[in-house]
Amino acid sequence: MVEVDLGKNIKYDELEKILLEAAKEIGLEGKPSDEYNKIFRLNPVREEQTTYSRTFININNNKGDTLFSIPVDKYRNGYEHIGLMVYKNEDMTKKYLEAVSKQLNKVK
Repeated sequence: MVEVDLGKNIKYDELEKILLEAAKEIGLEGKPSDEYNKIFRLNPVREEQTTYSRTFININNNKGDTLFSIPVDKYRNGYEHIGLMVYKNEDMTKKYLEAVSKQLNKVK
């Protein structure tokens, strides 16, 4: 996990836009994907409840391989730090973070 200090507090909607635009800027694709937790009861087995867990913003190359995944929570007040899970091509990490920085500079 790569820890990233954003330098300011960013709301989720704006953060998602920044992360996706940064990917696009360097020829990558991004897509948010929500993750849910399910709670089951036994005797008899039945699904009791499904609750939102978090969102992963996945950054992929043009072959569909996930290079980075950024776990975030849509309902959090804001972000000053994010974690970047790097799966492939660590050389692309700096390039992506430079694009994120450029997009962050556009936010007032």
